[in-house]
Amino acid sequence: MFGNTMTPSFAEPYIPSQQGIARSVLTEKTVELEKKSTELAGKVAAPIKLIVEKHMRAVNSYYSNFIEGNETKPWAIRRAANGDYSADPKARGLQMESVAHMHAQSWLREQNVDLRTLCSRDFLCELHRALYQTAPDNWLRC
Repeated sequence: MFGNTMTPSFAEPYIPSQQGIARSVLTEKTVELEKKSTELAGKVAAPIKLIVEKHMRAVNSYYSNFIEGNETKPWAIRRAANGDYSADPKARGLQMESVAHMHAQSWLREQNVDLRTLCSRDFLCELHRALYQTAPDNWLRC
């Protein structure tokens, strides 16, 4: 994305070639990151983990919605999560979208499902229901 122009390729995943993967250290780095993450998970106190998860939901909401053109800033998302919405109708709607995204993330975390279930059609439909259950009607129009 350059400026405010979004193209379909902006959201497409980058898939490296087999040769690129073979030359890359990303595979090893990914395994190392997963290992360190697992080690850290066992050392973090539960209250700290909950606080970090809460803040990461706001970060994830920001970036996910930014890709879709919602440029609500993280501070505005945090305010909305605490019930402090903008008086501007457009800004408030974008904040509501971000908060709905955070609620869906919380719902997803509570499900504790395996990868097969996570990728199933039925589960993805449930996830979308969790995201859009509080959506205003104007979000649901194409």
